[in-house]
Amino acid sequence: VRGEARRLVVAEHLGTEAERVREVTPEQAAAGTWSDPHVLLSIATPDTADAGQVAAGGMRADNQPAAAPAGGWALPESRYAHRDSMITKSEVRALVIARLRPRLGRLVWDIGAGSGSVGIECALLGAAVLAVEQDPRAGETVRANAVAHAVDVRLVVGRAPAALAGLPEPDAVFVGGGGAEVLAAVAARRPDRVVLTLAALDRVAPTVGLLRAAGYTVEGSQLSAARLADLPGGSIRLAATNPVVVLTGERP
Repeated sequence: VRGEARRLVVAEHLGTEAERVREVTPEQAAAGTWSDPHVLLSIATPDTADAGQVAAGGMRADNQPAAAPAGGWALPESRYAHRDSMITKSEVRALVIARLRPRLGRLVWDIGAGSGSVGIECALLGAAVLAVEQDPRAGETVRANAVAHAVDVRLVVGRAPAALAGLPEPDAVFVGGGGAEVLAAVAARRPDRVVLTLAALDRVAPTVGLLRAAGYTVEGSQLSAARLADLPGGSIRLAATNPVVVLTGERP
């Protein structure tokens, strides 16, 4: 990811007399010719993380998982700073992240990041993440939440789709806001997967049509969760959350 400091180490012919290990810049790595097979290590620089340090939750600070996240994922909203309930609910987030398929070696865009919960949990699962947010105050919340969860999420403060220009090509994109113009700009970049959440039913058909016209196969489902809530006298009721449609576009 541009702007992220990394040391790259290329190891060739390991265990043989021709063994060679070199430290190079990203530009040198891209331009060089390397024996096949070879090993490439991407290491966080000391100013961003100790290369051997394992952060809270079993994650290295450069997003390389030392183990599965100890705290899990689809975390409760209370684990994130957010305002005015502007956060993807945990039940919805579980499906969104499953559809994004984050893992080491993949780049995820989180557009309209809000609290950053989706991008942060993608980072917990090993992906590199770019969070795009037009509100500077919300951007500070994203930064604070990323620090609290010990992951490296790069923040881009700006309004999509203009803010997307020049960003490295994503493998998967979560569109949490911005409308048809943003979705069209995302589809034009041809990521493998595009995931959206929609509360308004009148937006579902146009969104499906746009993704199909861009060459994506589309599937979707409506999630409607009800959570346990206490009542006076020790009784319990079910408190409904707002229904949300989750759409996934996948490139054949």
